[in-house]
Amino acid sequence: MTTGMHDFWAKVLTFWLPVSKERRRTIRHRLRSNFVRMTIHKDVQIGEDVRFHEKSHLTPGSSIGDHTGIINLDVQGVGTIKIGRYSMISWDVLAVTSNHDFNGENIPFDHENIVKNIEIGDFCWIGARTMLLPGTKIGEGAIVQGGSVVHGTIPPLAICGGNPAKVFAYRDAEKFNRLKAEGKFFDTFDVN
Repeated sequence: MTTGMHDFWAKVLTFWLPVSKERRRTIRHRLRSNFVRMTIHKDVQIGEDVRFHEKSHLTPGSSIGDHTGIINLDVQGVGTIKIGRYSMISWDVLAVTSNHDFNGENIPFDHENIVKNIEIGDFCWIGARTMLLPGTKIGEGAIVQGGSVVHGTIPPLAICGGNPAKVFAYRDAEKFNRLKAEGKFFDTFDVN
């Protein structure tokens, strides 16, 4: 089922509900998300209130933390991705979890896969058209600018971008920790 069909069926199933326009919109978001969720591999661990906007592909053994929003994520390779709680993954994010061995007995590479799983911490924001290379680790609260190519470790609360992605700023740690303690988290079902 395509994204357009998800939207169509969500509208058909909710247009008649005797609730406010805002509540109907939230129900439609949840329906579309559940339609997409049905296309995700059964061996992917999905937390509570995870919202999918469009079709995504995750490799078996991957996991998504509670209250995370994923617009469109494509995980390729034989490794896994682990996404923390309350994170946001934007459009056309590609995560590559393995690579071929170029030091093997064939050129340009052999058939051996080198697996390097990817980890994204809690409260992260990954911008549109970002590429996450094998072994990437993104710390809690980090932000990755759209269009970036990320490899290695991005520290907690860092703001990075570019190709290769470099840290150019940090979030205000005091404010971040205060908001976290107060439970002021983004509601993934309250967006268009």
